[in-house]
Parts: sequence; structure tokens; C-alpha cells
Amino acid sequence: MSFVHLHVHSNFSMLSGTRSVEELAEAAARAGMPALALTDVNGLYAVVPFQKACEERGIQPLYGTELADEAARAVLLARNRSGYTEISQLVTSRHLDEDFTVEKALRVISDDLYVISSDERVLSALAARPFVRAALPTAQGPGWNRRRWRVARLAERFGIKTVAAQGVYFIDPDEHFLHRVLTAIRTRSTVGTLSPGAAAPPEAYFRTPRDVERVFGGDDEPVKESLKIAEDCSFDLNICSPKLPRFQTPPGESGPAMLRRLAKKGLAHRFARAGAVPARGDTAAPHSIKNENPPGGWPQAMKQLDYELSVVESKGLAEYFLICWDIVRFARGRGMRSLGRGSAGNSILSYALGITHVNPIRHNMFFERFLNPERKQLPDIDIDFGTDDREEVLEYIFRRYGRDCVAMIGTYSTFRARAALRETAKALGIPEGEVGHFIKRLPYFASIERLEEACRISPAASDIPLDREPFKTLLPLAMKIGGFPRHMATHPCGLVVSPEPITGIVPLQRGDKGLEITQWSMHEIEEAGLVKIDIIGQKGLAVIREAAEMAEENEGRPIHPERIDARNDERTKRLLRDGRTEGCFYIESPVMIQLMQQAKCDDFEVLTALSSIIRPGVSSYGGKRSYLHRHLGLEPVAVIHPVVEEVLEDTYGCLIYQEQVIRIAVAVAGMSYAEADGLRRCMSFKNKMLETMVTYRDSFLRGALARGIPEGTAEEIFRQISSFAGYAFCKAHSASFALESFESAYWKAHYPAEFMAAVLSNGGGYYSQEEYLEEARRLGLEILPPCVNRSRLRHYGRGRELRIGLYQVKGLAQETAEVIVKERPFRSLSGFLERTGATTRETETLIRCGAMRDLGCSRPALLWELKALRSAEGGALRDGARDPASVIK
Repeated sequence: MSFVHLHVHSNFSMLSGTRSVEELAEAAARAGMPALALTDVNGLYAVVPFQKACEERGIQPLYGTELADEAARAVLLARNRSGYTEISQLVTSRHLDEDFTVEKALRVISDDLYVISSDERVLSALAARPFVRAALPTAQGPGWNRRRWRVARLAERFGIKTVAAQGVYFIDPDEHFLHRVLTAIRTRSTVGTLSPGAAAPPEAYFRTPRDVERVFGGDDEPVKESLKIAEDCSFDLNICSPKLPRFQTPPGESGPAMLRRLAKKGLAHRFARAGAVPARGDTAAPHSIKNENPPGGWPQAMKQLDYELSVVESKGLAEYFLICWDIVRFARGRGMRSLGRGSAGNSILSYALGITHVNPIRHNMFFERFLNPERKQLPDIDIDFGTDDREEVLEYIFRRYGRDCVAMIGTYSTFRARAALRETAKALGIPEGEVGHFIKRLPYFASIERLEEACRISPAASDIPLDREPFKTLLPLAMKIGGFPRHMATHPCGLVVSPEPITGIVPLQRGDKGLEITQWSMHEIEEAGLVKIDIIGQKGLAVIREAAEMAEENEGRPIHPERIDARNDERTKRLLRDGRTEGCFYIESPVMIQLMQQAKCDDFEVLTALSSIIRPGVSSYGGKRSYLHRHLGLEPVAVIHPVVEEVLEDTYGCLIYQEQVIRIAVAVAGMSYAEADGLRRCMSFKNKMLETMVTYRDSFLRGALARGIPEGTAEEIFRQISSFAGYAFCKAHSASFALESFESAYWKAHYPAEFMAAVLSNGGGYYSQEEYLEEARRLGLEILPPCVNRSRLRHYGRGRELRIGLYQVKGLAQETAEVIVKERPFRSLSGFLERTGATTRETETLIRCGAMRDLGCSRPALLWELKALRSAEGGALRDGARDPASVIK
């Protein structure tokens, strides 16, 4: 007799994760089960990895959820694709609809769902429905026998079939205590104080068909019913097929046609800005292109554009590129700066559409790193906007493409060493004082699996007594939950655009920032064939925009920042050579400053390389040292083999960029683009894919030997690329960052007051506010204190002066600061109080920091006057007062 588990939770009462669903599928395969259901509470968290794990083991996945609230619970299983969509929408309502109740939801469900429950109210309400089943527990023991008898009588009374179905919360019986620990963490209690029913009973483990047969004996109908349900719920979800977004094109014009039109127009505009424009109706090359004109000129650019368009069209991605173009177009129309980064910078199509801003042909970038005809994964375009602009861009995307088709992507917050130990200690009731001071000394990003190794190499943690109590008890438990999902959070930048209402594919829930997020992380979103766009808020662009706006105001004329050629500006290049780049995007860290000084860097190509060689992978094989020495002429350029000489020509024979991995794999080993990109992706996650690494290594060496490359040379080439590929940038990413770095340096070199004011207003970057103020003084700027009559809300720079903004005054409410700017000028303290309604504490703070020196009195005199005003009004001027009438009568 076979059997199917119809009610399984994937991660021991926590959120689902790949590790647990693989263990569940493996347990079902060992037990000879033909199918397995996954029914997370109010979620479809693990659908994608669950489907993959089941298919790899020849098991039919069944899709469902346990819909639950404080009053009712019921397991729902999808009979078909429509049923899955209905479950996804119900789960979404459970999380987002404040008036949702399970009882109301079950009244209106369709016959596309099975309802399995032992709740008398649920069974009574749905007794007439054909796909309702009464769940008989599968555990042994007197208590369970009585429960089965009770449910069987209910089923008989309501005329409902019974099915063997008990909740499974852990695989082995000895994992029950771990389940209780996790439940205590989830409910913020201790193992000893868990309320009744909070955790599953000890019998809620994964049972084999033989175990179940012993429980039911001769009554095998409930067991057979589980098989019938599994057979009825067997359908191909097809969740991993591409789901490309749609773009509304003008009437009569297809997406590919519109993309071609915009791309050719945009490329011509790019060339025009670089020096010349083709004559009207002339498709020949402009003749005097400078700066960003590729060596092959217009014909080469058009040839590459046609090739990229053919690849994009063959993959049905035209509308995806149109959406990214539309987002950037909207931002540009609102005066916002944007920067396309990542591998999309390798595409001249992205450059022509204005998504990226570095010509990939001129800088010898490699389109196939971004997209190639053999690539199965969808491309990923990342677009940066200023920090303050991002929210407006997101609002536009939701409005333009429909709130039902757009959502932020969720991400799993997992247990690292610190959290695993701290939360386990709380669950066991161990006082914080016994372990807290030790846990704080652990390396922040240490994983629990490598905790002992991390403690050995960390001086602060080297003497933590891991071999003594309470760690002797804590550590084994903490290691078991290490890497488990702790809760869902909002991905910092990712959003998904779907061609259909997104809740038909994945449920949504409320994220930690109040936004609606998917119940899948970016990895599941990509595997499911949905398109992800990263909309990233970045301080560097906000600084450039704010500095430019101040400069235009101070100059009294438009400056047109987009027309500035920072890469050929001598003052900017000198600033880079000298390493005076504090405040400049990406190049302000001490290591980067030192690198630029060592390399005497004032060239875009060199800065692009430096942006990548600071990554740890390049140093791990000696590439950083070799690049610097060869760039400075201190050692000759040496290439490991002539075949790779052309690939490494731009970097003095050193492996620096991820693209070079793909190109070398193709040139040296004869790999296809798909296989070479797979090698690159594998190295990026090599700690998780060791077996695959071995496979790629063997393929690489075989291909190299077949092309006549000596084995030792092939081994060394593979060693070098495997040592750095996972910790290096692609060139397009480095080039995009280098472009912004040059622009930042330009504004610092030409408008230091405006630039440093913008840096301070946007919270700086690598350094503290105090250090940026010191840098402003080193630039010869006078730092002016806040002033109620002169300061703006944010810092402001002009000439050789930098005025501190009112937002910087600690304890001054934003509302009060805005009223001050609106109501000024002020000539007396009483007038200030009457017109602003500032509290006593806010007023004292403004006096003490010198913001009221324009009122003509010293700080002590103003403080005495404030006290006198307060006394005269009998305390009406009290801390927290907001109504001017209560302050001055």
C-alpha cells in the first residue's frame, strides 16, 4: 500500500528554504511515495525549489497551503492551474486584507481546490462541496485514536469522505526539540513557556507508508483517498516558463519595430553629441566622432546594434528593453540622473537607449557577458537613481505598468552565527548576560558552520569558550538552524514586472518597509521566468545632481551637466592623480586613493581597471601587483599563452574582468558561449557548486588539450580564472562606476563648496560627517554655522563658503525647520517664537549652536530672554508646545 503526505510544512515551522524541501523530497523518494504536497502556513514560499526537488527525484509535486487565522484552519490543494492561481490570491488576501477571515474565504472558493480539515466549523460549512475531505491524523496512540474517531464521526454526520492527512513539521522524530526551539524563536518565548498548541506535537514527523498502514490497519480507504487526491491534483504548473512583460506600443507598431526605431535614433544622437550627426536621410557614418566614437566608427556600431537587436528579438525581450528605456526616459524628463550598471553596460543597445552611458565598442566590452544566443537565463538590468529620486521612479513604474502586475521582490533574512546563537539562547532561557558579551565579539558575517574557524582567525573572538557551557549546549542546536530563513524582508532594489496579475503566479505580503513584496526571493523569481529590474537608490548620483543644481543657481545660468566631458578635463584628472577624492563616488576609500596615487591614474580605462582590481579575487592570484607594475613600466607585459594575448591586451596580460573568463574559455577551450557563461556563473557561487566546478574544469582542460595547449599551461590558466572570477567585477560594471567617479571628481574640482555641501546633505559615504567637514576646510572652505535667517534646510555651498543646513541641527524637528525657512526673516526672539511655534528645547538648541546670532544678542542673553518669556507666560512656553498662541499672547 502506498501513501501520499498531503499536509507538509517545509522548514520546521519557519519560512521555507531550499535545504528543507530537498530533505523532504528525498524522504518521500526513499519511502517510495509517488507524490508529495507542500502546505506552508499562509504561504507558497517554496514552490519553485519544491518543484525542482520533486522533479529531480521523480515525485509529483502537489501545490497547496494551510490557510489559517485565529478562528479556523484548512489545507487547500490545487487541482489544476486555476486552483493554484486561486490559492495564490487567497494567500495574498490573507496577508494584505485587514478584513480577511478563513471562514469567509472558504465560503466562496471554487471546485478547483480540495479543502482538507478536521475543524468541525469548516466541515459543517462546506459539507455540500464535492472536494471537501475530513483529515484523519496518522499518528499512533490512545489520544490520536480518539481524535480519529471524533473526525470520522463528523465526516459520517456531514457525508464527507475521510483522508489520511496529518501535518508534518519535521522529518525525524528526534527533531521535535529543534522544532520547539524554532517555535519559541518565532513566538518570542522560551521552550519551557510555549503555550499549548504553539508547537506541533512530537508525532508530527514524516511517516512512511508502512507506518501509516500500521495505524489504519484494515481500514485503508483514507489512505487510498490520499492517492486519489494526489492523482487528481497532478498537473504541470509550468511555473518556470518565461513570463516576459508587455509594453504598450503605438498603434500599428510592434515592440521589436519600436525598439529598432528608438535604438537607431538613440545611437545617432549619441554620435551627434560625440561630434557629428549623419545628414538627414543618410545612414552613413558621421565623419568626425571624438571621445566615445568607437575605432570602427558608425558602420561597426550599426553592425553591432543590428546583431544585438537580432538576439534580443529572438528571445522575445524587446518589450523588456522598452520598459527600461521608458523608466529612464521618465526620469530624464523629471531632471533626474540615472546610471545603468552591471553587465547591461556591455550592450550598445542599452547605450543607444540611454540606459547605460559608456560606449561598449570603444572600450572593448563583451556583449555576450550580458546576453548571448545560447543563454537560457533572462538578462538583468540594474539602473541607479539618486536616493531621493528612487521613490518617485518606483511610483511611476507601479502606476505605468499596473499595481497588479508590479511588486517589490522579497528576500530571506537567514540565521548567521550571531543570530543563531543569540536566538537559541533566548529560546532555551539562557540569560543575555551569560552569552551576550561573547556573541558581540563574533565576526559579523561569520556563518555558524565555520564558527570555530572564524573564532581562530579573529583576535576579538579567539578566547570564546565554545567547548564549555552554555556554548556546549547552544552550539549544536545553533548549527542546525544556521542558514535557515528567519523572516522575509524587502529586497533593497529588486522589483518584478509581470505580463499578468502577479498574484496569479506568486503571493504577495506586506514587507518590512510597508511595500507589497513577493513571497519568493530573487532566485525563485528568476527561475520562474519572471523579469527582474533593479531600481537602486544611490547617494553618488544624488550628490552630483544637488551639486549641479547649486552651481547653476550660483552661476545664474544653465550648466547642462550631461554635456560636460569630465574624462578630458585637466583639473579633474589632476585631482584623481593626487588622490584628493574624498566624497567622490566609489573612489574615496583609503585603498582606492592609494591605488590611484600609485598608478598616477588620470585615465578612464585605467580607473575602470582600478575599480576592479581592488576586489579580492584579482589580488588572490597576484593580478593587482602585476597590473600596477606593468602599467608603470616596472616589469614587462607577460602573457601566459598567445591564445589569451588578445583577450588580455587591455589589461597588460592580467585577468581583471569577468568577461575575460568567458572569452578565454571560448578561445582556449573551445567552449560555447553558454558553457563559458555557465563556468563564470559557477565560479561566482563556487562554494555551493563544487561538483559542477569539477565538471567545468574537466571540460576546460579537455578542450584546451584538444587545441594543442600544454596541460600545465591549461592548468595555470584555469587556476587563475577560478581564483578570482567569483570576486571580480565585469568590465561594464567597473566602467559605469568609473564614469560616475569622473563626474563626481569634476564637481569637486570645479565647485568644491557646492560639492561638499551636497556630500554632507546626502549623508556622505565612506567617512563620517566630521571628516567631510575637515576635507572642506582642507579645500579652503569657510564652514558657516546654522542660522535661522540664512541657512537653508540642507547644506549650501557658494564660492568659498559652506553654510550648515537647519536639518543638521540635532533635536530640531523637520516641521519646525520648514516653518523657520517659510516665516523668516526674524528680528527678535519673541517674534521667532510667535511665528514658528518652536518648542523650548528646539529654541534652546538653536540658541546654543549659534543659529540666532542675527538677533543681535549673545547666547547667554538669548537664553535669559527665553527663560523670562516662559516665566512671564506662567509656563505657557513649555517643552513640546506647538501652538504659537500658547507661547506668546
